[in-house]
Amino acid sequence: MIVTLTLNPSLDYVMEPGSLLLGEVNRSRQEQLYPGGKGINVSLILRRMGMESRCMGFVAGETGKLLSKELTRWEIVPEFLPLSTGFTRINVKLQCESGVTEINGSGPQPGPADWQALWSRLEGLNEGDVLAVAGRIPASAGQEFFSGLEQICRKGVRLAVDCSGKVLRRLLKYAPLVAKPNLAELEELCGRGLPSQQQQIEAACQFWRCGNPCWYGAQHLLLSLGAQGALLFFDDGRGGTVLYLPAPSGKVVNPVGAGDSMLAGCLAGLQRGLPAEEILSLAVGWGSATAFSQWLAETPVATQQVQTILERRY
Repeated sequence: MIVTLTLNPSLDYVMEPGSLLLGEVNRSRQEQLYPGGKGINVSLILRRMGMESRCMGFVAGETGKLLSKELTRWEIVPEFLPLSTGFTRINVKLQCESGVTEINGSGPQPGPADWQALWSRLEGLNEGDVLAVAGRIPASAGQEFFSGLEQICRKGVRLAVDCSGKVLRRLLKYAPLVAKPNLAELEELCGRGLPSQQQQIEAACQFWRCGNPCWYGAQHLLLSLGAQGALLFFDDGRGGTVLYLPAPSGKVVNPVGAGDSMLAGCLAGLQRGLPAEEILSLAVGWGSATAFSQWLAETPVATQQVQTILERRY
């Protein structure tokens, strides 16, 4: 079973003002309200692929209730823990002619009792389950959060990691099943720019178990390169393979959630036992499908794009 963990979910309010003038009244041509949060996005794409997952995290207030209701509408059964104070954040996405501008809320802070309740629930995961930790970790998490992750990893639960900065570096110590940094996050880990593909490969190998003699890093590493596609560092237990797949051409409508869609495609391929080539195709296909859609791979054109990617031959 794949369990996604979204510790600071959101309602994403997408508006299309066309142009944006600071200090003036701007009017939107249309608006949409979607459930948001990286782990939630992974669960939603898995659902589109016909795969079940459990969606965990925290919600608060009336916006939290609305978020849970929206997920149910998309055939996701939420298993969120309610916080006693605050409210689930609202993120505003302004889709302008010049690009997408985002204003993200900060969200509530879980207390010690809330974290304990979460760990009580996560302790029910079994060996072989995958826990996808995606997005920012609230400041109140503290050392207990990482200690708890370490404990469940010791019982055979496998991590999928889509975080950044110090959190990503720390979670790589727990030998996750898969990590999905983007290029900016990899450059942050390395402390330098990585303009060439060869530099990107050499840098990523530092965080890939197959290429690391100290066994520090992920078993599989999916490096998202945005419009350039992705690199997959795949270890089948007998040896490592590095594959590159460029992204297809198309009009980017909304890149929000594209990386989460890539992770979902990768996890689906791993769960199904697919070869590395097909796993990378699923990742790039679903990531592109989301980027070419208003929301998460929701248009027929995007779905066809996935099929086109899957029919490619290496």
